[in-house]
Amino acid sequence: MTAKFSFGDLVVVKGGPGTAPPAPPAPPAPPSTMVAVVAELRRDDCRAQYLREQRSVWTALGELRHARETEIEGSLEETVHDLLAMLRAVELEFTLLDPGRCRLVASHGAFTPDTLDRVRTMLGDRMIRCLVRPQGMHRLQTILEFTL
Repeated sequence: MTAKFSFGDLVVVKGGPGTAPPAPPAPPAPPSTMVAVVAELRRDDCRAQYLREQRSVWTALGELRHARETEIEGSLEETVHDLLAMLRAVELEFTLLDPGRCRLVASHGAFTPDTLDRVRTMLGDRMIRCLVRPQGMHRLQTILEFTL
C-alpha cells in the first residue's frame, strides 16, 4: 500500500540525487537523504522539488518516503513546509536569490491577519520582504523573501 502524500510534504526519493549505481566492486551507495518538497501531486506520481538544488524530479509515489524528523530539523525545507502549511498553500515557487537569501511564492486562499502575524513571528529577523497580492479566482499570492 502506498503512503499518503500531500502538497508540501517533505519526502525522500528512494534512489534520488546523491545515489548512483555503484561501480563494481564498490559497496552499494547509501540511500539518499536529500529532502524534497512535494510540489505537484497526481494520482500515481508527483513532482518532488529540491529547494537548494533548484530542480525537481517526477517520481512514482511508491518511490517516496516521508522525511524523518532528524533529516529535516531546523532545515530550509522544514521552514518552507511550515510556511506552506500556515498559508494553506496549493502552489509554490521557490528561488535561491543568492547564497544566503531566498524567495518563496505561495498561492493560497484567503487568510486572516493572524496568519500573517504567525508567518512574521516564525521568520523573525530572517524576513526581508513580505508581499500579499491578489492572484485571481479567489486566490492570493504571498511572496516571502528571507535569509537562510
